[in-house]
Amino acid sequence: MSDTLRREAWPITSRGEWLSWRERDITASPIAALWDAHPYISPQQFAAQKRGERVTLTSAALRAGTILEPAVAEAVRLEHPDWTVTKATDYCRIPDRRIGCTPDYFFSSATVQRGILQCKTVSPQQWDNWRGTVPLAYTLQTLTEMLVTDADAGVLAVLIRSPSYPLYEFDVPRHAEAETLILDAVSAWWEAWDKGEIAAAQPVEELEALLDNGEHLDLSEDPEIRDLLDEHDRIGS
Repeated sequence: MSDTLRREAWPITSRGEWLSWRERDITASPIAALWDAHPYISPQQFAAQKRGERVTLTSAALRAGTILEPAVAEAVRLEHPDWTVTKATDYCRIPDRRIGCTPDYFFSSATVQRGILQCKTVSPQQWDNWRGTVPLAYTLQTLTEMLVTDADAGVLAVLIRSPSYPLYEFDVPRHAEAETLILDAVSAWWEAWDKGEIAAAQPVEELEALLDNGEHLDLSEDPEIRDLLDEHDRIGS
């Protein structure tokens, strides 16, 4: 399916130009809003953004993620000295489907020719709430970036904002059925938008079922995480 899609990659030379390019597409960062599954952006806020309205989405977590993104990449380099990790500098898109993305980083290894590295940071409290999994929105973001760039594989790297900055990695393989749902959701949203309407949120259950393979990180024996959670309990936050 993906081999028949026409792709483009435009070198980013200015922030203003990059922002104008993003306006014509649904991009990977907020795409979970199409299922009402984004932690920060509601379907209504997403539509307001597309109307050109100013929507403030600032939070401590978003700010920390922006500041620490290079630190996540550096942590991955330290963990995998045999990998080549490079900052993505292009805006990538599938013009016929009006979907695009700006990946964080690309990586290559002995087994992956071109992979997506998605960088996230979380507080110890957030990590505790995740229970060894990552929110659907972040998996969707990684899947969309892989689809748009035709990458071989994806890794969602999560750095915990604690004094020792532990790093955890989640493999995100290509998923043909999920990619079809992503493209169908984007097409449905644009079809409604072009009629002057706002599409209803897509049913999230089918997507969740497709992506839930029952795997999660077992951190019960991880002494560093146990120390973090014990500290969390002590401070009562």
